[in-house]
Amino acid sequence: QRRVHGFLGTRLGMHVDFGPETLANTWGCMLLSRFPILRTARFATPSPQGEIACMIEAAIRVNGTEVTVLVAHFGNTEHDRDRLLQSKALHDAAARTTGPAVFLGYLTTKMDSANFATITGPRGGLTDTSDDPNRYCEYILKRGLVQESYLEWHQNVSDTDIL
Repeated sequence: QRRVHGFLGTRLGMHVDFGPETLANTWGCMLLSRFPILRTARFATPSPQGEIACMIEAAIRVNGTEVTVLVAHFGNTEHDRDRLLQSKALHDAAARTTGPAVFLGYLTTKMDSANFATITGPRGGLTDTSDDPNRYCEYILKRGLVQESYLEWHQNVSDTDIL
């Protein structure tokens, strides 16, 4: 997997981060950014009943402003306890910062669920970029950023958002 993210970063001329390592018994997450990555932390989120899920917490510099970027892939198995603990971990990561933030990732939860409410709760302050109630799994959330455009693709594609 290290080769894939390095290849993509080089070919696309982007900054790249990957982790945690797959040796930690998780898939690992990848962050590609056209903006410089200042620092990252990579870790596995709690998953006592299912698949170990990955998360990257990064700081990037966007036109002189530091922005927190969170990337996560929750487990494919939908164990209630895992989803709750992973949702809390994502919320806590967002709550650790006070400036602009964006989350990009795969959450095995619906928009109207208690877990989604945990992620978008007052301390983390993340809001969804879409109000489509039929979305599931792939989300883009933000805080302190102006959304200039957004496009959702609904033709024979599931769980895919294009920003």
